Amino acid sequence: MKRFLPIILVIFLFLLTGLLLVWRFLPEAILLNLIFRQPKISAVSDVSGYSLKLALPENLERYLAGFGFWEEEGVWLESENRKVTVKRLVVHLTDKEQPFNKVTDPKTGKIITSTWEMFENNGTYHMFIFLPPGTLQNAPQENLLEGFDAYVLRTAFTVANWNPEVSLTENQTNIKNRIGVVNTIMGLLGKTRIFEIKKV
Repeated sequence: MKRFLPIILVIFLFLLTGLLLVWRFLPEAILLNLIFRQPKISAVSDVSGYSLKLALPENLERYLAGFGFWEEEGVWLESENRKVTVKRLVVHLTDKEQPFNKVTDPKTGKIITSTWEMFENNGTYHMFIFLPPGTLQNAPQENLLEGFDAYVLRTAFTVANWNPEVSLTENQTNIKNRIGVVNTIMGLLGKTRIFEIKKV
């Protein structure tokens, strides 16, 4: 055992030197991020009796990167009329109707989904997705999850590609012409879902 002590000591000193160099030259913010890294995306259910979980967080993070969602001042914050830099995304499921992006049933005229947003100074962007109680209770699970995935992706794509320097009509046209990328993602996912909504 004694003959291995010098080797062990050399290895220990080598590792200690490496740690000291990292601590000396790596910016504190990066170090803290590596040690205490929080998930970039999380999911929260604000609906009693239901849970919302991320099944594919890495995939969603990558899709949003493709939209430009994580870029410097990459997201249009409609509620405050400005561009913001998003560092974290929290997706909320709610059964309370929201004021933005209302989608209505063409047959009944009832709102089937809508959104709201909130932004914190620490870079956290909250996306609220409304689903009516009847949809949560009665819609087939596969349809419910597919619709939720698509709506989160469409909302993220829209806010990441909204140009405040052009008119509403021009923005809507641009988004409509380019949002086919969401359909492509949904096609690649097949029956695999990004989110899970379950009764608890």
